[in-house]
Amino acid sequence: TPEPDETEAVAPLSTPETPTPPSTTGIQDWAIATIVSIVIGSIIYWFTTTFGLMRWGLRSGLLAVIGGLLAYLYIAFGLPGSEQLLQIPGAWGILIFTILGSGLGWGASFGWQKASASR
Repeated sequence: TPEPDETEAVAPLSTPETPTPPSTTGIQDWAIATIVSIVIGSIIYWFTTTFGLMRWGLRSGLLAVIGGLLAYLYIAFGLPGSEQLLQIPGAWGILIFTILGSGLGWGASFGWQKASASR
């Protein structure tokens, strides 16, 4: 009787790992950015109005809130550089970027105030 030929054992193919999707922002990140922007805007409003500048206090506070929210939107839309901020553990990247955006909004109001005073 003929003997069967030995067959090689075929190693199972490993399935390639699917790349993890890039991190995205969520409702918690939005809430953090909104609350931080409003708190910073309120502090700036209070600080500016202590000098008797009611209109500039309102403008400064609102521009700080707008700047913070625009900074969050930069991250949320996935614009260049936002991926690295999302890699920071927790919401620290979003928090830092929101604070910087609020600071830029306050700086814009300060520049606006100085430009209008020089006219």
